[in-house]
Amino acid sequence: MFGYGIPELDVRIAFDGGARYSNALCPGDQSAKHSAIAGIAGSPITDLTAAATDSARLWAFGMFGDDTTPLPVIALSDPVPSTVNSRPAVRVTATVNRTSCSDGRGGVVHALALPGNRGQPIVFIVGAEQGMPGAATDADLQKMLTSARAAGLTPAQCDQGNVVGTWC
Repeated sequence: MFGYGIPELDVRIAFDGGARYSNALCPGDQSAKHSAIAGIAGSPITDLTAAATDSARLWAFGMFGDDTTPLPVIALSDPVPSTVNSRPAVRVTATVNRTSCSDGRGGVVHALALPGNRGQPIVFIVGAEQGMPGAATDADLQKMLTSARAAGLTPAQCDQGNVVGTWC
């Protein structure tokens, strides 16, 4: 599980099923950072576009903000409607000019919202620091995004109790 607290907004975010992609080095301080992370989160926002937009924004704040400075400035892309496994989806990308590297490198978060089984979207998050040795390339991130697929569970298996939703 990966998660962040965003004290400025009094919000905590987390996703499950997380994966890390490689490690990259921050030039100057040589701190190892995860080149990219990906995972599945839920959203209580029922509209796919709004869920993707909110998730991209919050994950960019969480991944690239810190507790000692104001929230980073984020540029959000226009929503991109698409289909994944013949189901509707919406992707929004957040771009940030500041990351946890001391030299202020950039970062990107892609949020792909998909309809969940309880009427609430699930959101596939892919985020990465950019512009440093070992960082995930745009092609790497696109490969991660296109790996989204339904869980393939039966309706009984898909009922996960109190969970926001699953994509069965």
